[in-house]
Amino acid sequence: MYLFRKPEDVLKLVDRNFATMVLGSKESDPTVYRAWQRADANNTPISQMKKSAGGRAAIKAADEFLRGLDLKEEDFEYYRSATYEDVATFWAQQLFTWKLKKTLPDTVAFVNALAKGSVACRHLWESGERAAAIQMVSDLPWANTDTMQWYLSVLRTNRDEITDEWHLPAQAMTMSAIARMVMLEGSRLGSPSDRAWNIHDLMGARHPDTGDLVAIRYFMDQTLAAAEGVETHSEFADLALKHVEDDDTRQREAKKYRAGKVVPPYKQCLQINENMKSFMSERSAEELFYLANIACFCQKLYRRLQKTQDLGLDPITPFDDFKAFRDMPENHLKEAMKHAASHEFSMGF
Repeated sequence: MYLFRKPEDVLKLVDRNFATMVLGSKESDPTVYRAWQRADANNTPISQMKKSAGGRAAIKAADEFLRGLDLKEEDFEYYRSATYEDVATFWAQQLFTWKLKKTLPDTVAFVNALAKGSVACRHLWESGERAAAIQMVSDLPWANTDTMQWYLSVLRTNRDEITDEWHLPAQAMTMSAIARMVMLEGSRLGSPSDRAWNIHDLMGARHPDTGDLVAIRYFMDQTLAAAEGVETHSEFADLALKHVEDDDTRQREAKKYRAGKVVPPYKQCLQINENMKSFMSERSAEELFYLANIACFCQKLYRRLQKTQDLGLDPITPFDDFKAFRDMPENHLKEAMKHAASHEFSMGF
């Protein structure tokens, strides 16, 4: 509802999913890929997957992927320590797998509460208790933003099924709330204050003529600024896109990316970061890697909203509304957890 159902849904926005991460490209073995997707969609037990050739091949691929991670005994001890709370939702499972509970425990608790609340809200909506679902959305601390007021209007006036695209703006706002919690907890843990980029500047990156979001342009400009000995956009294009053979193509592609006319594939963003690593410090390269991921997500989300017919919301609004989180104190942000908990109890979680 107001949070992506699974973390994988975030990856899908940038044309990625866990299946391709484990199995490789879909084209490498379509049969195995389809078996994995069916099992994921239907929550198929491993015992059932073993009954088909595709299922067995998918299990084998997953096993090889896990072996490649070179897990230690301490890792297995950690995973064996999982509690119900660690696996209660798809988000909880993924955050526990990534071991974020060790480094950002408050953020993990915040996301887990939001995930439970979103599940409860969706259940209320789908079971016909729409007034209760709408109240849950109204109770969110960021419900007074333009994006959420639009979303509440959609919920109040639509009796038919609401398409996934129309939930996207609200889900984007919840991701912004999570980003704010990460920043707050990170600052308490001593995160560097002199980062190479600023998320508020990213969200506010606009084309000077059209007003469109230019998150990729911001990423490219920040990478250029961090690159030692690289002075011009032309030099940068040749280096950042050196994997593109034709000189003219490199320059054209870079200009299209900066103008926001073309959204580069996710792999292209990561390749730009990889190509520029040797021109900057390790710390800058790491920070710009995170920027590459976030910028690509934001630009893909913006383009998706632009293409959604009859949305009735300016696609830039969720990014404008990020400013609502700039000065939001942690205790106010965490009000979302209390509201989720109260509804969660009534849902029997």
